[in-house]
Amino acid sequence: MLEIKCTGSPYEIGVTHGAAAKDKIAGSIDFYSRLFQTSCSLAWPEVVQEAAKYAGPLERIAPRYLEEIRGIAAGSGVAFLDILALNVRTEITFGLFSQADDDLARVPSDGCTSLGWLAPSGSFLAQNWDWMVEQGANLVVCHVSQPGAASRTSPW
Repeated sequence: MLEIKCTGSPYEIGVTHGAAAKDKIAGSIDFYSRLFQTSCSLAWPEVVQEAAKYAGPLERIAPRYLEEIRGIAAGSGVAFLDILALNVRTEITFGLFSQADDDLARVPSDGCTSLGWLAPSGSFLAQNWDWMVEQGANLVVCHVSQPGAASRTSPW
């Protein structure tokens, strides 16, 4: 699995992430294009339109994350809304699921497992992504360090 070390402002972190994971990002867009078509009957341009609805609220509640997403877009050469769509994929996929309600019980969910540990020697927060096997080739691990902020490692 690709590991990326990122440091700096949220935008700089995103640029490093996007440049290093350019092929993984393209693979993710391909994967999710197919998934959205199957699960929501949406073509990728429609998914991007749906993702645009999240930009305003996210700008108000989490502007630093949107700056990181803008950096990922710049670093990878991919449009901002494509990267945003990847980041709000679960909200779109399960919010617009197009099969009958009784079929929802058979849909595999986004099964993440999280672990947090706080100790005098340091704090750790980890999460894995138990999702579809086909997306495994596109996963990366980002080790993120920001001056003045706690370090974090996040799977993408």
